[in-house]
Amino acid sequence: MMTEVVLLTGPGDHGRPCRVPRTAEGAEPDRITADRAGRRANFERTGEIATVDGRELSIYRWTYDLVIAE
Repeated sequence: MMTEVVLLTGPGDHGRPCRVPRTAEGAEPDRITADRAGRRANFERTGEIATVDGRELSIYRWTYDLVIAE
């Protein structure tokens, strides 16, 4: 499955590029998760586009975190 680079944003975060898998239909998913610092961060696609290093990236905005139990 192809991956796409997107831009993740959140509180106090100016955005960081991240690779995410495309759906089976080849589209970008509406929601994605990323594990970081013992938490699972959840992001939703905003429909906005940002240009980073000459590439147009879809913006995903942070919505909430889940604590990962060990």
